[in-house]
Amino acid sequence: MQNSQIINQIQLSEADLECISQKMHALFKSDLEDMVRSVVQAFIPQVITGINASLHDRIESLTQENKHLKNQVAELLCQADRAEQYSRRNCLSITGIPEARDEDTDNIIVTMAKDLGAELSIDDIGRSHRAKTLRSKGQGHYCQVCVLQSPAKTPQCEIACQIF
Repeated sequence: MQNSQIINQIQLSEADLECISQKMHALFKSDLEDMVRSVVQAFIPQVITGINASLHDRIESLTQENKHLKNQVAELLCQADRAEQYSRRNCLSITGIPEARDEDTDNIIVTMAKDLGAELSIDDIGRSHRAKTLRSKGQGHYCQVCVLQSPAKTPQCEIACQIF
């Protein structure tokens, strides 16, 4: 008998077909899951390598940009300081004055000048204020800088000569 004749003679019930279908489904499902798993596992290292390379390039680019911007900020700060030096020529910086709550820097400076024998009134002061805190070299303490800006009618060298 030939194969086609044998197939025609086999009678399968619905239950038999259902059983065969379920077993085939289970085999295919298992094989398909294994195939997909192996394909995914083969590509994961490549994907990770690609992502890492991309991130490395991006980090390198941002690092270079950050370095460039820091250099640019430093240069701009130097330019600003050079430009501001002309506005500070009428200023005296006084250090070592303890800072007090609600202080009046004008009165502190007038009192200090008086104690030093200099003639200075509040009218001689254009503006006075505390400036940034400076750390003393090699010391653990900080000193406050008090800036005295004299108006044009009282040049700061006149005030400095009177004080010193």
